[in-house]
Amino acid sequence: MTLTVLAQAPTATTGVIAGTVAQTFHFGSFTFSFPLPGITVHLLPVGGSTDVVPAVTTRSNGSYELDGVAPGSYQVEFVDPAGKYATQWWNAAATQAAASTVTVTAGQATTGISASLTPAPASGSGTASAQVKAQVMQHTS
Repeated sequence: MTLTVLAQAPTATTGVIAGTVAQTFHFGSFTFSFPLPGITVHLLPVGGSTDVVPAVTTRSNGSYELDGVAPGSYQVEFVDPAGKYATQWWNAAATQAAASTVTVTAGQATTGISASLTPAPASGSGTASAQVKAQVMQHTS
């Protein structure tokens, strides 16, 4: 069970979207997950290209909250401004065309709209496996 504490409650005419962004590594039977602060979260109309509400940045614990969202159907994009992690759309989609839709209802909080980002491809920096191992070592030391 996950408890989500909202910074701002939904109103009679708007909703809230909340979730977390992390990076998850799998090595054999071990799984490591680290929150990702500083990731920009965009809320777009389905198939659209303009933010519906101002984009937000994930906090130090990887959480974010989009407040004052009008009822409707949207797509959520997770972007690392530093380019270290690949851009992802909600529900692990690599493109907007493949992204799942999030439905917002007035007076309701839509929680669990989370992402697990993967390292962005880097040219000339070794294999992806070596890059992931280096990042796990960085987070665990």
